[in-house]
Amino acid sequence: MKTLRNIIIAVVAMVSIPATADDFEWLTVMFNDGTETDMRLSDFTSITFAEGNMTFNNGDNAVKTFDTKELKRMFFKADETAVDNVVYNLSDDVVIATTSGLVVGNSVSDLDKLPRGIYIVKSGQTVRKIVRK
Repeated sequence: MKTLRNIIIAVVAMVSIPATADDFEWLTVMFNDGTETDMRLSDFTSITFAEGNMTFNNGDNAVKTFDTKELKRMFFKADETAVDNVVYNLSDDVVIATTSGLVVGNSVSDLDKLPRGIYIVKSGQTVRKIVRK
């Protein structure tokens, strides 16, 4: 009787776990400094760990590599936040606005003076959403 119960539990788990995994499209990697990177599950086929690095692979090609010492946790989610935690290569000539469109700054140094929140930053032809934590 106990064996039958264990088999039923195993079958239910095998059927329900893949169905639950299909609900997620993104894997989020959180770093020790609080920043996050979202990886679309369809962009990689495997994750490998070697020489202190975690590498997302697509076939034989490495998609992204992270130092495991910098990793805090990983979790799945259904939707990407569409918010970048880091803005790269900004010129000093930027426009910083709140999500409601109010312009609150026009230089990179203004970013450090803003309170916590979500901001839209335009630098040249590049527009990014950022989080000030």
